[in-house]
This record gives sequence, C-alpha cells and structure tokens, in this order.
Amino acid sequence: MRFIPVLTNVLLMPNEHVLGPLARQHLYSSYKRLADSLKFITTDRQALQVSSIWRSAYKDIYRYWGDGEGLDKFAKRHTLVNYYQPFHTLSFNEIISSSVELRPPSSRVVGYTDNWRFCIECAIEDVEINATPHFHINHQIPGVTQCSKHNIPLKTGCLSCGNEWLNLLKIIMPSSSGICDKCQGDLSTINSYQDDDTHWLQTTSSQLFEGGYSDINLESVQKSYRKWIGIGSRQGVLNLKERKIVRDAQKHLDNHFSLEFYRQFFTNADLKSKQRRVPFLNLYEAAFNEGKFIHPLVHLVLIRCLFGSVENFVENEMHE
Repeated sequence: MRFIPVLTNVLLMPNEHVLGPLARQHLYSSYKRLADSLKFITTDRQALQVSSIWRSAYKDIYRYWGDGEGLDKFAKRHTLVNYYQPFHTLSFNEIISSSVELRPPSSRVVGYTDNWRFCIECAIEDVEINATPHFHINHQIPGVTQCSKHNIPLKTGCLSCGNEWLNLLKIIMPSSSGICDKCQGDLSTINSYQDDDTHWLQTTSSQLFEGGYSDINLESVQKSYRKWIGIGSRQGVLNLKERKIVRDAQKHLDNHFSLEFYRQFFTNADLKSKQRRVPFLNLYEAAFNEGKFIHPLVHLVLIRCLFGSVENFVENEMHE
C-alpha cells in the first residue's frame, strides 16, 4: 500500500492553531488508523490537545507547513508559546528547542485551557473564504471566552452529550452550523460573564500572546509581589508577623473581584468552605516560590489586583 506523505489540499491557515492540519490530514487521507494517515508527518500524534505549550509534533508540522519562515516566527504565529513564556522558567528559544512535551500547570483548573474553542461567525467566514473552518489560535488563549472580532461568546463542546472537546482528532474542525456532529444538538456557548476586570484580563491575555509585554518576566513579577506584600525576601520560614501579612494579602486577593469573575476563570472557585476563594490562586506560592512555573492567568489576576494594569506594574519596576 502506498502512503501519501501530505495531501496538497491540507493547508495551515495564517491564524490557525498549529495542530489543525494534522486533524484534516487524518480526515481526508482515507486511512482509518491515525498511525497510517500521519506516518510521514510525525510520530507525536496522540491526544492532540490545545493546552500543550510545546511538543515535538510542532516542529514536525513546521517542517511541512512552515512556509519558509523561521521556527521562532512560526511558533509565535501558530502556538501559545508567546503567552506562556514570560512566566516560564525557560526562555523562548529553550521552549521551542525542547524535545519533550511542555504543558501548563493545572490546566483543568484554569477555565477553558484544555478546551478547543471557536467563534461561530469566524467559522462561517472561514467557509466563505477557505471552504473549511479552522480553530483560530487567538481563540485558544486560556481564559478567553469572547471573540474580539465579533464580540460574541465562543463555543466549545456539547453539554447535551458530554463531549468536552479536549482531543482535536475527535473534533477535526469547528462546525459552521453550530451543531454537534455526535448528537446533532446545539454546541454549547460559553457563559461569558463580562465586567471591567474580565475585559481587562482577556484583552491583556491577547496582548501577551501577541508579544506586547516584553518587560514582564518571572523574576520581575515575583520581586514586585514581595514588595507589595512588604516582605522583600524569605529567609527560611516566615515568622508570625510575616505570616499575618501574607494571610491579610491573600484575603485581599480572594475578595478583590466579583464572585462571577473567580468562577469564570477557575473551575475550583468556592467549592469548599473555610478555604481560599480559589486554592490555585496562591499569593505566597507566586511571590516566594522562586523559579516555579505558575499559570500565566494566575499572574495576570495578581497584576490586576495588586497594580491595576501592566503599565502600572512596569512603572513600579522602574521606580525600584
């Protein structure tokens, strides 16, 4: 049996998530087995999840659909490396050189980090322009629940049949009709609560993805958190006075935003009494656990709470 390495009608769209072509290659190849349809492209073909920061399949896809641009530019356009890197322990080049899969911490806790999302209006436009809809990379940014172009909530999965849309190979592409191909019910619209803080967080997340905040890095944010708390550095175990300072600061963080805000972005918000509002939103860990990779959305929530904006954070850094 002769294998076709890459079908000529499978293209990587300019604003598409990097994994998109693999799903369409499998669909159009006529091979039932994934190992057969993607044999000449990549061996990294299991569980095509949107939450992967980097995996070897990305390099393989670049080799086939990179269109002559460098790997760094390709990664910035078609992956979420730009979004994660400022808060990562690895540099941009170290991430895209990695031979192992890099994933965000606790992706199931941060709202929609694991779920493939799409805008129904964008899908309709894609069909009109390219004849096939695809998953836009900017819709896959963690926490983003609205399309910035059409200002409508995104869709993901199907509540009727429990299809969560975690593995791209079970979805292939968005539905421009908005109908679930599994149960023929309506695909679920994300309950997109909006207030000033939510709008800021989603807009800032998009700007982070676009590379708009070159002044942010893990060392600088941790230093600023400690300065705001009033404990410059930790030498051993915190004393009683310092513990109270941290507890009061955590309480401020837990009650700064509306309840709907916490529930929008964290799946474990308010699940148990006598606990922090969001166990994953841990100010002590973010400020004092040096060199630990914490989800960017947590850092953005902290920046919003403590400084109001990235610009204020940067100004605070300049006056060190």
